[in-house]
Amino acid sequence: MLRGLAILAVVLTHACWVFFPDFVIGNFHGLGLPASVTPFPFYNVVVANVLAVALLMAVSGYAIVLAWSSRGVAPPLPLSLLQRYLRLVLPALVAGLLAWSLTMIFGKAHLEASARIYDFGGVTWLSWFWSDPPTFASLAREFLLGQVEQNSALLMQLWMMPDLFLGSVLCLVVLRVAPKARRSVSLLAVALPAFVFLPLTGAVVLGAAIAALRQAVRFGAPGPALRCLLAVVAFYVGLNPSGSYTGGMALEAWYVFWLPSAWGPWATALAGPVLLYALLPERPSPGRLSRGLATAGRNSYGLFLLHWPILLTLTCWLFLRFEPSLGPGVAALLALLVTLPVLTVAVWGFSRYVEQPIVRALRTKGSRLEFQRQP
Repeated sequence: MLRGLAILAVVLTHACWVFFPDFVIGNFHGLGLPASVTPFPFYNVVVANVLAVALLMAVSGYAIVLAWSSRGVAPPLPLSLLQRYLRLVLPALVAGLLAWSLTMIFGKAHLEASARIYDFGGVTWLSWFWSDPPTFASLAREFLLGQVEQNSALLMQLWMMPDLFLGSVLCLVVLRVAPKARRSVSLLAVALPAFVFLPLTGAVVLGAAIAALRQAVRFGAPGPALRCLLAVVAFYVGLNPSGSYTGGMALEAWYVFWLPSAWGPWATALAGPVLLYALLPERPSPGRLSRGLATAGRNSYGLFLLHWPILLTLTCWLFLRFEPSLGPGVAALLALLVTLPVLTVAVWGFSRYVEQPIVRALRTKGSRLEFQRQP
């Protein structure tokens, strides 16, 4: 559920980035809202961006501990690390091929859409995407190392892959080496230095530490009042302008007195695990909303990989078709509404025919190798 909530926040952020830039930068005059509207908390809550990524990281660390604990026999550490790496890279390679195919079909639709949305033909941040053709070296850095550049990368969202993989490595090493009784303390000890040098990597390990603490009954679920307090603090701290990267021009006055801009990335990364702890349910919920969020969470990686190229190709192309007769605002909303079922089907197909076969193949191969090692 939490993974689904986080990935939907990422998708909403990127949709606002493309089609409603005034909302992202806090330009209320551009939205037609009165100047007296208070910029926080109305503004920026629905464009959480890196705060949502930090929550995704923390949930991933939490899930690693649950998955490890459910196994009867722990697989060899090198095999676990290789499986984790291929689990990230192989679907990304397929998604990159799909993104390249979409650019061949729809061309540079986002460039013309950028000119109409920003009302001029000059260079904008949106027009930088895919402005340079990728090279073999840039593709190798992007898909194998997660080092992306906005103007040449096919999948810009792979920037978070190194943090996620390194955080997973640290979690798996601790789970393999540390005794079960000291697992939570060991994860906390690893999380602190990791957080100092790589905040989002530390968020993964902190999420794992929360899971280990709860398993050891040392960190019970918070009460309703504490949940609300922690969630409000996490949102407020995590949405700071220098950490959320969503513009934040209208928010600077809320943070300048107590949060130096250099601390912004660390504040946002720490807010992710805090939000995880605040929102963790005590038991599964049978409601439709909960089931929908859980479905989005199970398909979160495919949604994370596919939504951005679809927004920049199909959705921008639809916007260009609708805009002359409907105007930019209605055209953007209608294009997004049409995109929703297309994206849903694309993610379903990606999960069924790409992700699930890859996961099954990795598990089967790992099980065979583990069986061969046994005397």
